Amino acid sequence: MTTGDDLDLWERRLEERVAADTSIRDTDREAIITARRGQGLFKQRVMQIETKCRITGVDYPVHLVASHCRPWRDSTNDQRLDGENGLLLTPSVDHLFDRGFFHREDGEPLPGTLLDHQQATARILLKWPSDFVLHSLRHTFGTRLGESGADAFTIMRLMGHSTVAVSQRYVHPSPEAVELAFERLTALSGVSVPTNPPTADRGHAKAIQ
Repeated sequence: MTTGDDLDLWERRLEERVAADTSIRDTDREAIITARRGQGLFKQRVMQIETKCRITGVDYPVHLVASHCRPWRDSTNDQRLDGENGLLLTPSVDHLFDRGFFHREDGEPLPGTLLDHQQATARILLKWPSDFVLHSLRHTFGTRLGESGADAFTIMRLMGHSTVAVSQRYVHPSPEAVELAFERLTALSGVSVPTNPPTADRGHAKAIQ
């Protein structure tokens, strides 16, 4: 069995890797590291969904931390900052939750959330790999809505989000979709503009003429 000290050491080593990873932007790196302690950007995103501790009912933000449903140590960097991968808990409950002290009546470890259990059941019924992340389908759904021409507020409504800013993280337009949107815009304006306009001002002006 992995002890609390072992987990702390493990996560500190992972944190050091994140800190040394120059492929991650400085602001993202700081947010990912802060998320391990249930604070910062991750907590802000969780608070857009959760309002109080699921166990104690405490609702004063200063006494709450954002706890990862899928543990920080097992998550991708995107999941470490995803508000839908979190719960608001008091620090003591968060400590126990993170170390698997909550169990079902049959003695099995309690999944992070009811959603975790539902997704595990769905993977079994659909015979999908155990590591398939069903939550990624929400990103696919949001992206397809954007590509279909749905406006930001319609996407927010259909995704069930509280703000457009939350929905924005679920839409990942492909280069083809961006090019198509550009073509639609130029068609509406009635001006012939090349798909890849020259960067030089003189060349750009000449292309429009």
